[in-house]
Amino acid sequence: MLLSLLFLACSVFATGELETIKKAAEQGDAQAQFQLGEMYYEGSGVTKNDVEAVHWFRQAAEQGDAQGQVYLGEMYYEGSGVAKDKAEAVRWYRQAAEQGYLPAQIEMVTMYEKGEGVAKDDVESARWLHKVAEQGERAAQFRLGYIYFAGVGVPEDLVKAYAWFNLVAARGQEDADAIRDRVAQNMTSDQIAEARKLSREYLETYAPDREKSN
Repeated sequence: MLLSLLFLACSVFATGELETIKKAAEQGDAQAQFQLGEMYYEGSGVTKNDVEAVHWFRQAAEQGDAQGQVYLGEMYYEGSGVAKDKAEAVRWYRQAAEQGYLPAQIEMVTMYEKGEGVAKDDVESARWLHKVAEQGERAAQFRLGYIYFAGVGVPEDLVKAYAWFNLVAARGQEDADAIRDRVAQNMTSDQIAEARKLSREYLETYAPDREKSN
């Protein structure tokens, strides 16, 4: 009996919460619109409905909500609730990425790298990769070391390659120190000194605050 009452109370609460979110969404609240879209996408508190999810993601996205833009882009990319259209996916990813929204910037790296929805362009991929790395993403910083070493989308630059590898080694990236040392085999002592100085600057600028004091 107690469990039945508890279940009923939770159901009533969930129904009330859904109605509150729906009302706010219908009144134009972008956060509520995104939340409602997510509920339809996941089937959380409502029957899963990708068409409804797209509708509410679009409402939020058109108001400039970065999460809504990314989720709408994903729906176009996957062809969920809407016809698959990778160019349209990129259009929405870009709008969120230009607001500095990290997940969207990561998508832009991938889309240009693979040539999905846009012409393959290593230079553009590298430009977006820089933006991701500058937000402190260690994996992106590691990849920057590689592209500067190999000259993919950027001019080959051993100083910058060493600096990025040295940064992620300091941040605990596995094998980064070994790769950094291999890069150093092709550098002069002056270049290594310059790279270490640059790496310290990267650490102060692009590492999370909690790591700077370590």
